[in-house]
Amino acid sequence: IITDVNSNGMLSGPNIDLCKRVAEATGIRVTLSGGIGGYKDLRKVQDEAIDKIDSVIIGRALYENKFPCQKIWRVAESGIFN
Repeated sequence: IITDVNSNGMLSGPNIDLCKRVAEATGIRVTLSGGIGGYKDLRKVQDEAIDKIDSVIIGRALYENKFPCQKIWRVAESGIFN
């Protein structure tokens, strides 16, 4: 688990570059924590680092309802993450 303490709880976007550097240095895929503020951030992780980041931890964004269940279901059903 890689947590960027500067972005944790800020909803300002994740530090994808930090996670990519750690994954490349260790040779393992990592879990990103900190900065996820909404669906667009998840999409950015998928587009930029799907081969380096295998999962994300979402905290404040869920608490503040930045991921409404109905929208998540529609996105999942569309197959966009396949």
